[in-house]
Amino acid sequence: LAQAHQRVLRCASSGSPAMLRVARALRMKVPKVEFTQGRFARRFNLQDEDRAKMYNWNLACIGMTALPLVYMYMVNYETCWETSKTMKTLDPMHKQQISYDMRLFVN
Repeated sequence: LAQAHQRVLRCASSGSPAMLRVARALRMKVPKVEFTQGRFARRFNLQDEDRAKMYNWNLACIGMTALPLVYMYMVNYETCWETSKTMKTLDPMHKQQISYDMRLFVN
């Protein structure tokens, strides 16, 4: 087989177009497929990279959603400068909890 390969390459050097095509086909190397050796030895797979990107995006989205929620939990809501004055007037000792009529919020 190696001698036939050398003969084709010598003939191709003479300039025949058909022989050049055959020689080009013979020069191409097909890489051998690497099969895994065990359960834990794996080839590099782009799916792993995509999965890591997806996990990172999910974490970023969870963080972006949690930021406003944490802010709303931590902030002291006062709609205007009169709120504290009104609260002091209604309950100066801060003993009473303000209860709302839930029927006001029903659609």
